[in-house]
Amino acid sequence: MAMPDPASANASAKLSRKLRDKRRAEKRRAARLAAMTPEERAAYRLWHATHTPGSAAKRVAARKERADAALFRAAADAPSPPPSPEAQAIRKRIAELKAESDRFNDRDLFE
Repeated sequence: MAMPDPASANASAKLSRKLRDKRRAEKRRAARLAAMTPEERAAYRLWHATHTPGSAAKRVAARKERADAALFRAAADAPSPPPSPEAQAIRKRIAELKAESDRFNDRDLFE
């Protein structure tokens, strides 16, 4: 809210009027929100979330970020595909090599 010029002769009256109008608007907004159904309130909140002030570039970036987050959540929630036979063979070979390494590491070199 812009403040009136303090050097103005009627600055005090203008400020009082602005504050009174702002309080009146807040009361009307609160009454309107109180009369809304839960579905209307959810739609109202969604509208406010998607219609934030700012530059067009900032809104586009936020929209892209929300879309990317939705894609990430969908990918994270999707079940992972079963491993291919080649991947299974590689994992088996890794397990064999680890077991062999453990056998060599458990031996005392000075026996």
